[in-house]
Amino acid sequence: METTMSALDIHSPAQSLARYPAYKDSGIDWIGEIPSHWEVRRLKFNASIINGYAFKSEDIGDEGEILIRIGDIENSSADSYKRVDISKYSIAGIEKFIVKRDDILVALTGATIGKTNTYNLESIAYLNQRVGLIRANIKCSNALLSNIFKSQIIQIPIFLECFGSAQENISINDIGNIFIPLPPLHEQEAIARFLDDKCAKIDELVAIKEQQIDKLKELRQAKIHQAVTKGLNPNVPLKDSGIEWIGQIPEHWEVKRLKYFSSLKARIGFHGLNSNDLDFSGFAFCITGTDFKNGKIDFTNAYCVSKFWYDLDKNIQVKINDVLVTKDGSIGKIAVINTLPKPATLNSGVFLLRSKINSYFLYWSLCSKIFNVQVDLISRGSTINHLYERDFKNFIFLVPPLSEQEAIAAYLDNVTKQIDQTINHYQNQIEKLKEYKQSLINAAVTGKIKVA
Repeated sequence: METTMSALDIHSPAQSLARYPAYKDSGIDWIGEIPSHWEVRRLKFNASIINGYAFKSEDIGDEGEILIRIGDIENSSADSYKRVDISKYSIAGIEKFIVKRDDILVALTGATIGKTNTYNLESIAYLNQRVGLIRANIKCSNALLSNIFKSQIIQIPIFLECFGSAQENISINDIGNIFIPLPPLHEQEAIARFLDDKCAKIDELVAIKEQQIDKLKELRQAKIHQAVTKGLNPNVPLKDSGIEWIGQIPEHWEVKRLKYFSSLKARIGFHGLNSNDLDFSGFAFCITGTDFKNGKIDFTNAYCVSKFWYDLDKNIQVKINDVLVTKDGSIGKIAVINTLPKPATLNSGVFLLRSKINSYFLYWSLCSKIFNVQVDLISRGSTINHLYERDFKNFIFLVPPLSEQEAIAAYLDNVTKQIDQTINHYQNQIEKLKEYKQSLINAAVTGKIKVA
């Protein structure tokens, strides 16, 4: 795989590929120089651009024609879309909101402004409001235009128009007035073919590396579960745990509920604490779910509170070796306190576990299926977004002798560190591939490289 990546020559495309013999200034900062025989034209002169129709929410469901809403722009499967009952709309010209294969879609409002994709289904669809549709005319290759919409040629002016002036939307007129470089049609088609080929190879490499990451994550989880349910000695005599989804365990291990080896504390109400009481320079850190990172608490951007709020509840004054677990929203983020730059307390949404067993063994048990299965069991049939103390304290865990707890924790710290390093290596490669792909698109559609 490494040689395949090297073959792509992951450097600046302008350094590794041929250039045109002569260039001229495009007059647009983010386009720069273009080949001397290319033109620069406003998009509206080379494509039709429309906004979607405001279909009624009561007509949107699971029956009818595909409807593309702003949140659907990146969908690629017919099953991913909602449907609209077009029979209820006898409006003249409703057909102009039909989306066809290879039409370019762009988000016109909200946090996703500028997000773009190409519709890839044979089935026709209809365009909802706040989604723009761009369809090239006969002087412009739609395949090239699709790549232009993935490039800085479109993204920079959209950013400047919307975020530079604090707007929350962009109009189709604004989109239409964006300047694009335009080579002769035969070059447009050659550039599109080049990018289709190169980007497909890059996407294939990215997919392979994402699969490798998924397998490594599965291996990591398997190593954790094996260690906290079977220990490190493969020859130890086993007994039935009495729990179907755990199976056999070492015969000298105990099965215990959390409440029998750990205290469980959390902030009880806010006692008047509000956002005005939080700053970055108070007496004590006030830990929230957003401060959890890779099994530790990242205090870099943690809010602080005064000594008054710290002293108010001694049960949640954090100590070294405490284990923290998020109980709201994203349930089950876990961290062990291994350093305290200054005193710390908890905001709502976090449990504090102070245990009689090794904190790091408890941490790994919480990272395993032992914890996750029990969360799933209590949430079955509901959309749970809160872990209650009454449930959590009765969760079942396995407790080996202290010496084994320490050995298992040390083993898992080492083996997961190796796996995580490999995952990070692949993730870095994926980022480089994606950066190269973006650079390649930018270079090709602005003529910085010659592909025809």
